[in-house]
Formats: sequence, C-alpha cells, structure tokens
Amino acid sequence: MVDIVLEYVFSNHAGSVKMSEAAALVGMSEPTFSKYFKRATGQNFSDLVRKLRLAHARRLLEHSDKAISDICYEVGFSNLSNFNRHFLNDTGVTPRHYRQRVQQ
Repeated sequence: MVDIVLEYVFSNHAGSVKMSEAAALVGMSEPTFSKYFKRATGQNFSDLVRKLRLAHARRLLEHSDKAISDICYEVGFSNLSNFNRHFLNDTGVTPRHYRQRVQQ
C-alpha cells in the first residue's frame, strides 16, 4: 500500500497532493490512513510531501538559473514566503544563500 501512495506523491508532488486522495487510492478513511502512513514510514504524510518538494527545489537551485520564485511554484508551494520559511527550517539557509553556497 505504501508503494501506491509514494507513487502518487512522487507523480504529483509539484502540484496538488491531498491526503484524502492518497487515502482513497488505498481504500482507507483519512484518519486510518494517517495513522497507517505514520507507522509505515515514520513521518506524517504532509511532512513527506514537504520534504520531497524541498529536495526538488534544492536540485533546481543547484542545476538551473531559474528564479527562486519560479522554483517555489514549480515544486508545489503556493506562496514564496511559505517556501522560504520551510526551506530555511530544513536547510538552515535561505534559497538564495543555498544557491550562492553551491555555486562557489
């Protein structure tokens, strides 16, 4: 079951990823799915989605010259300040500083 959900998340992480859709894919209610997913993976569904989006953002910052705002929306965040806050919490630096550090 986790494989089905992970495939859904990997396929859609840059767009709309909903726990309700993931739960429906495996025939569970949202609360049951949430508990199952946490036990099976060790993390919450939303945390996994956020981590995948940030990993994709790091790759784009390392290997492209796209604007940070474009990367923010491309990886599935809906606003730039939210993206910057999550990126900073995850990496310890802002997206701009991350790019500068990687390019040096």
